[in-house]
Amino acid sequence: MNRTKSKFLGFGFIVFVVWVFIEAYMYNIAENAEKNYMAALLKDAKERSIEIEKIREWNAELGGVYVKSKTLKPNKYLDANLVDFGEENRFVKINPAWMMRMLSEKFQDGDFSFALVSSSPVNPLNKAKGFYAESLQKLHNEASQKANPHYQLDKDTKRLEYLHPIYMKKACMGCHQEEDYTVHDLRGGIALDLDASFYMDKIDELWKKFYLVSALFTVFTFLLLYAIGSLSKKSVRYELLTNSLQEKIAEATKKLDLALKGARLGYWHWNIKTHKHDVDERWLAMLGLYPSAIDNIDTDWSARIHPDDKAKILPIIEKAIATKEPYTVEFRMLHANGEYIWIEGSGDVTKLDENGEALELSGTHKEIGKRKALELEHKKNELYLQTLYEKNPNMILITTGHKIIKANEAFLHFFKEYTSLEAFLKENICICNFFQESKYKDTIACETGKWIDEVFAAKDPMVKIVHLGDEYYFSVYAKKIYEENEMHVLVTFNDITEMYKIRHMYEELSIRDALTGIYNRRFFNEIFPHELNRAKRVGESFCFAILDVDNFKLYNDNYGHDMGDVALQKLAEKVEKYTARANEYFFRLGGEEFGVIFSGYTKEKSLYYLLTLRTFQFLQLQIRNLISPNKQLHPKCKMI
Repeated sequence: MNRTKSKFLGFGFIVFVVWVFIEAYMYNIAENAEKNYMAALLKDAKERSIEIEKIREWNAELGGVYVKSKTLKPNKYLDANLVDFGEENRFVKINPAWMMRMLSEKFQDGDFSFALVSSSPVNPLNKAKGFYAESLQKLHNEASQKANPHYQLDKDTKRLEYLHPIYMKKACMGCHQEEDYTVHDLRGGIALDLDASFYMDKIDELWKKFYLVSALFTVFTFLLLYAIGSLSKKSVRYELLTNSLQEKIAEATKKLDLALKGARLGYWHWNIKTHKHDVDERWLAMLGLYPSAIDNIDTDWSARIHPDDKAKILPIIEKAIATKEPYTVEFRMLHANGEYIWIEGSGDVTKLDENGEALELSGTHKEIGKRKALELEHKKNELYLQTLYEKNPNMILITTGHKIIKANEAFLHFFKEYTSLEAFLKENICICNFFQESKYKDTIACETGKWIDEVFAAKDPMVKIVHLGDEYYFSVYAKKIYEENEMHVLVTFNDITEMYKIRHMYEELSIRDALTGIYNRRFFNEIFPHELNRAKRVGESFCFAILDVDNFKLYNDNYGHDMGDVALQKLAEKVEKYTARANEYFFRLGGEEFGVIFSGYTKEKSLYYLLTLRTFQFLQLQIRNLISPNKQLHPKCKMI
């Protein structure tokens, strides 16, 4: 085990060393590439400065060049500095510094500009500033004729400032002989300003690629190290498992033997080709046999099977051999005492020949005489229960939730237009096809397959069934059962139609106004939060309006309270007919004050709806509140 760990640790260390080497190698490549880009940039600046210096030297060697100018003053340090042939033909000789300044002003652009600068220029415009002044000071301090150019790279503006030093030559002394300069003294420099964005973008792109490749390689390396670690752990576990495999096999064999003994199972093994049939002592004990009483061939088993059972079980075993699937059968075998006992036999193919055909089978025998006696008793009880099931006055169904499996006589008595369950199922898959939701919303009415879940979920499940034009109400009881090795549901329907109608008649009286017959304040307090939450949940608009009758007190005073009651009754009757939708409610809140709740309209349609109510000659509306999903109120509506 330690050797395995050391092997994987060594391999992991090699992977880590390779990762460090490759990371360092890639970094070195990126760094050298960056240096090459910088060298190319500096080479470009140097070549430009050398070209400018050659132009300057050319002018200096000529001793100055003449330019045509009416206003330019002659340079006092130059010989024959003025040639005047009249006002239109006046030529002035200019020195190299002035010529270079003129060229720089003419040819500079956003990508490149230059100028001749000095710490102590004759022309103040050539005074070095900023980086160039600092660089000239450093060059003066170096006091060397071979000083390198100075430069700095601004990463924010992506520009290169470059100073190429200029030293005094013999040709320059004509202009500067009075300034205490000698040949080879530092006079100034050529200041270049170059656009370095191309090179800097290349460098940025280079490092981005480096970091991306480095990150991917690092992730790959650490995933590889993780995989090595996982393989190391698995290898150790596998080694431990291998070391203990023989012990576990021996222990499992012992446990299996104890389990067979505890379960009172007899073991057998059958070679189909040789007809050899080996059994253990428990197999023999079940039949009251001794080892000497058998020949260890398959007839030891087949000759003892009851003749009535042999024709039933042999085809099952032959099919299991052909399909190579396990089987379980029940049959009777002859005991040594001359009686037949019930055996449950199980088996499966355990070995195949070179052609893939079954060669050997193994299995167990179990004595099940007591169980068969219980099954016989169970059949008697089942017959009794079946009688109770068929003759029960309540409808009883056995269903999967999707389809009715069985139904008792009461079911066919209720659905009397069908002569049998098969006739019913030809037109209706499920009894839930007849379910309808009651107006009180306390009954189950959902589609096939879901109504059973609703029954189990409800505290007191009830259903409303509409059949042949009549309404019936049933309390429902459901219980899961196993029918033919499948889970079904037994459902009982108890007719509570009369009790249901009486109960809701009293409930209806409790939520109705005694005078007008419309909903009262008590029902308003219950339904208002329910409808408001529902509208929010489904994203519908919600509207609540308060209606009152103007000058109703004067009406009562003039015509009496009895006539006032009649007016309120007529008003309620009129508005109730107009508010007949499922999501519309009309309430008497108190006195001559009424309320209306409705939902699902736009705010414009809601306002129109309310204004339509207002057209009744005996009714005026005061709109108290109009709520819509986006919380925007109509200008005519007042937020309470």
